[in-house]
Amino acid sequence: MLRWPHSPTFCFEGLDLGVPLVLGIPPRERRNMTSPNTPGRAADEQSRIYAMLQDATTIESVEKVLHAISEASATLDSSNLWFLRRNAIDLIREFSSLDTDRLAEFALAQIVPLCSPANDAGGGDFDLREMDSFRARQYLYDWLYGFPAELMIPIRKGVMSELEKRLRTNPHQEILWIISRIGYRESSLVDLLWNIADRESQHSDAAVSTLISLGPKKSDRERILEIVTRKLEQDQIDDVVTLAIQELVGPEYIELAEWLLEIALANSENEPDRDLSLAISVATRAVDRCDANTPANDRIWNLIREEHKIVTRSGEYGYRCASSQVVTDYFDFVLECNDAPQDTTRNYILLSRLRDLLKPIHLENWRSSRTDTLVRVLESLARLNTENTGNFHTIKQSLKKESLDILATFGHRWSDNLIHDVILGETNAFASSESAATLACFQINAVPDTILQAVKSAENIDQTGDQHVFRQKGIVDLVRSSNSRSAFEAILQFGFSHNGYALLSTVAAIVDLAFCRIREGDEDVIETLLHVSKTAEKECQRDAAISAFCSLAKNGFVPARFVSSLWSFASDGDLQSFSRGDALEAIGAIDVPETEQWRGGVVEIAKADEPRLSWQAWDCILKRGWLSRDVEQLLHLRLGIEVQGEKLRIKDATETEGWQGYLIGMLFASNQMGYEKCVVDCLNQGQPETVYQLTAGLKAVGKNCLPSIGEALASRLTKYNTDRTSESGLFKLLSNVAPTALIGLAASTEWQDWLPETKYAYSESVRSCTLQNNGLEASSVGIFFELMTDPAYQVRRSAYRACSEIAGNFLFQTCSLWSRIDDIELRKRAAEAAAWLPLQFDDSTIRELGFSEDPEPAVRKAWKGVLLERRQRAWLDSYLRLVLDHCGGDNDQIASHFRYGMAVARLGDDDSIQKLIDKAKDKQLSANGRHWLHKILKETRKQWKETTSKWPEPWADQRDSIEIVDGEIGLGDSIPVPARITLWRQQSKSLLGLYEWGGVAEELPGSISRSNAAFDDYQMTLLLPGRSPTAIIFNSSNFESSGKTRLKFFSNDPYPSETK
Repeated sequence: MLRWPHSPTFCFEGLDLGVPLVLGIPPRERRNMTSPNTPGRAADEQSRIYAMLQDATTIESVEKVLHAISEASATLDSSNLWFLRRNAIDLIREFSSLDTDRLAEFALAQIVPLCSPANDAGGGDFDLREMDSFRARQYLYDWLYGFPAELMIPIRKGVMSELEKRLRTNPHQEILWIISRIGYRESSLVDLLWNIADRESQHSDAAVSTLISLGPKKSDRERILEIVTRKLEQDQIDDVVTLAIQELVGPEYIELAEWLLEIALANSENEPDRDLSLAISVATRAVDRCDANTPANDRIWNLIREEHKIVTRSGEYGYRCASSQVVTDYFDFVLECNDAPQDTTRNYILLSRLRDLLKPIHLENWRSSRTDTLVRVLESLARLNTENTGNFHTIKQSLKKESLDILATFGHRWSDNLIHDVILGETNAFASSESAATLACFQINAVPDTILQAVKSAENIDQTGDQHVFRQKGIVDLVRSSNSRSAFEAILQFGFSHNGYALLSTVAAIVDLAFCRIREGDEDVIETLLHVSKTAEKECQRDAAISAFCSLAKNGFVPARFVSSLWSFASDGDLQSFSRGDALEAIGAIDVPETEQWRGGVVEIAKADEPRLSWQAWDCILKRGWLSRDVEQLLHLRLGIEVQGEKLRIKDATETEGWQGYLIGMLFASNQMGYEKCVVDCLNQGQPETVYQLTAGLKAVGKNCLPSIGEALASRLTKYNTDRTSESGLFKLLSNVAPTALIGLAASTEWQDWLPETKYAYSESVRSCTLQNNGLEASSVGIFFELMTDPAYQVRRSAYRACSEIAGNFLFQTCSLWSRIDDIELRKRAAEAAAWLPLQFDDSTIRELGFSEDPEPAVRKAWKGVLLERRQRAWLDSYLRLVLDHCGGDNDQIASHFRYGMAVARLGDDDSIQKLIDKAKDKQLSANGRHWLHKILKETRKQWKETTSKWPEPWADQRDSIEIVDGEIGLGDSIPVPARITLWRQQSKSLLGLYEWGGVAEELPGSISRSNAAFDDYQMTLLLPGRSPTAIIFNSSNFESSGKTRLKFFSNDPYPSETK
């Protein structure tokens, strides 16, 4: 029989049995405890203890507080007792003078007694005491390792020496649990544990479990596995067997995992499901460490596949087995589930588990599982109407998405009825939009008439809130993926608009369909667009047709006989300014003789008082080369440029606006010597939005920029990148114009104080710069070496990756060197960095570095999962390569690689996100191929955000500009609350581009969430000293253990710059 283990190091998936299972906590439900005392008395006790905490300044005073807490145990419930104890003990870190011997005594006297259920000071229910003792052991670990190494090591030595002494004189299970949780291994302790284990006493198994938790050396591992073998020979499965196989078995001794399963399956009729679940979890963990071609993968899967109700409780079990049979069996599970009346929840679980199957052998055998029966089942699931009119997500909605995605992997041909049912027949607009997102990945030659009518309909399809926006966008995306003439004509008659304006996605759909029809041989596309621009019933339809015509003109698809229409649009004062601006942009981009006659007219538009249109006219003049002396002087006046000495300078660069910065950059691109000082003035004194607008002009010159430009840009980065501000978006620009200046920033001592976001962006820019420019390797490796020891994991990770690509041998040598030195932090960093070693170093070579046997638990923790991470990264690289190579193919090619896109979404990271973004910009892609990339990109971003949120150190999104300020957040009519606020701004780098901004408010008192927000529509006010109050919008919040709230927000209002 499988007993529930009691060693605090053993754990497996919480999804297996519906509860988190950790050794040291039996799987019993905690009974609710209610205090017999009145709330008033408990509050009085808490107030008295908090008052004592305020006055505590020494270890002795903290001990008095802890004594008072123990005396109040009859009044306060268990959770309050623990909370007060923890606050009291945490105070010690704040004391300026710390005696390590005294701290060890304190830990032994005040924390260690809480770690034993028999001695728990809380009293009462045994289950609660056992739970609290586990929590205390975890707290002891966190408290101990929270000290700097120079304090932690002597404190730990004092605690461990006393525990070892007690263990020698009076072996006790609770002492073994505490030693196991502390996790530090030393030879004398190992000898003692083996002495206890060899006595065959009641504590033998606990001693062996403790040895396992301490990262045993190879000789000890072999002794432990010999014990496991003897137990299995007697059909005995206990804590030692399960823990040893889970933690120690891999390519070697994998037969022990199979043996465990065989015994557990033989006993399954007489034992609870949870015993078999535990055995399956343990065995699959072991086989997951094996190579994909290990026969044990097939053998273990064949043992567990019949227990599919248990196997499908976790997405891990099937994933861990690299067997070609796994996918086929999962689809069989789906068919079995649908033999009876449909179970929505069960179907969703099964289909979502298929998404977890990510190993190459799973994906290679995917399409071979297709059967007509399976397709019919998936179609019926996809057609289910969620009947959900709210904005919340339901299982049915997720089920529809999974069903359609799997049908897409099979290359399913979408019928008109299916398209209608999943888009127009669906009640919920979000579900409808999700379905359209899958269908639009394929070119649909004949869009159903009902969909075309929906595009043309002027009525909102769904009146529930703003859901109709999502449904309509989904319909437009679907029509956009078509190549038919009927789709082109329907989209020109679109009915949906926002405040009378066409959606940008609608205009993009018109352009894509126009391109497609021209490539198909239609000769009247341009004439059709011009006809609609003049005769369409709605102004938004006319504007959209003009925008599409101008886009085609910029790309050379408009015959010469129609080019004159550009000037007609640009000069028509009755048109919207953005339509006229589109025409001016097209005039600036084309090179035909007819444009010369419009020169004077464009100059007149530039002189006008309509700012936005004037800027675009000046841009057109510069691109066409129409800058005569008189016109140039007029432009200088507009830009605040004057002659100082013999040089053109900016009169006051602090007042220069973004559009002016853009035009100054374009002037520089055409005349470096003439406008050198103007650019330098902007870089030295300009506002961030002005500097970022210089990007287009400076990138056009590239590495041919004058040295002064690189120097000024580097100087600005040194000045504005601090511990409270960042302009990290300029690193890439510096890389383009002066690569050596980018590398040279590391020579400054200030860079060590940069924000984590800044250092991450710098590392990524140096990496990109080094890969694109020869001769920078030696200097850049030195930078990465420095960043590999940065406190922020995000920064270290970037440095590991860069070093792997640029100097893989150096990274291995560094890991090897650091693995053998005394510094604990460097050994941890080496274990982390091993995940990024190039594939030329196989797993066995990396294992020889010895991280799994390190005596320090922190090093072993950093090592855990490293080999799996390397393996998954190799899969991701191959899957992403397949997606990028075939996204431009036909429907069959996309379908045959669709599952690889799903896998990229599950495994992708910041690097793959950037590669998807870059590929999606390829103008040669079809609309449906680009849409497929955007679908993968959206899902990858969501997964990456969830992944990084679970890191010990949070991932900071890279933004162009960041500043940390102290301010207040106004919530409705209540008194504003103080907060530490980090503002970010994604800058625009084009003349008319929009920027985004938002921020994070930290240390807000109390709890703030959507459910208890005391303001309408989550509207709040940002109040910063010296700046105008700004409306912000609630995004999300986290209530932290400190009793404070961390709140994210964004805004549609202008960025709150400092008042001039």
